[in-house]
Amino acid sequence: MRPWLAVSFASIALAGNGVRQVSLFALARSKNANVVEYSARLGPDGRLDPVDPIATHWIMNAEDGRRQDLDLFEQALAYGVSAHVNSARDRCDFTIVSLPQRRIQVRRHGHLYEADTEIGGASARLTRIFVTTDETAVPPRVLAIDLWGRRLSDGAPVHERLERAPAPLTVRGAVSAP
Repeated sequence: MRPWLAVSFASIALAGNGVRQVSLFALARSKNANVVEYSARLGPDGRLDPVDPIATHWIMNAEDGRRQDLDLFEQALAYGVSAHVNSARDRCDFTIVSLPQRRIQVRRHGHLYEADTEIGGASARLTRIFVTTDETAVPPRVLAIDLWGRRLSDGAPVHERLERAPAPLTVRGAVSAP
């Protein structure tokens, strides 16, 4: 089973105090089957939590499938988010720390909350992200980020690959582009 499919079965989770989380999309990696699930955190009134609207956690598919919180390092440098909720608490703009150039907007669509962003030049509903890394590098190096979704205008599938530019080569003290 593909790692991002595992989270589709756990789309709503209940937390304490009437708070619930609704799955938006998953970020899978080439490193292993573990995925980071991004969820909208809703208050008892069904609107976005004004303080912490986006929940992130691991789904440990490489182990036993349990949920696990991200540690502070993972939140600050890789998978955490920076989010702002509008005053009506029905929309939230956020970015993933390691992908700040891609704004994601969570909006209420009927009874659901969904994540929208630009994919391949089109407005789209984000369904998954896949990060390809070189784990032999220290620290590991991101080679590419793939975004998948459905175009908002007609529901057609869309995909975009963001590739990291190769590092400049150093030859005899001079820097040259490959």
